[in-house]
Amino acid sequence: MPEELTRRTQSDQTTGGGYEEVEHHDFKSINDDRYMSWRNGEDKKGSIIVNSGGEHCKRYSTKEPKEDFILYKGQAVLVMDTYFKLTTARASYEKV
Repeated sequence: MPEELTRRTQSDQTTGGGYEEVEHHDFKSINDDRYMSWRNGEDKKGSIIVNSGGEHCKRYSTKEPKEDFILYKGQAVLVMDTYFKLTTARASYEKV
């Protein structure tokens, strides 16, 4: 589990580049690439849905933690019931 969780005050990334406990939030698309990571607690059974525009969506389970997946400009992401981080900074990335 994350050591410190913050409260979301922005709609395009998580606050301070850290993990947040997210029950349900739609992070809108922006004109920059972002990087998302997630961790699942024992009490969480989350999902991540990436929308590339139109009817093109890809769903991920949060059973396994992931670090620095790239979310390309123009993509939105729906986050449900997980510990989630979304930022423009990254250490490494994996194509989504």
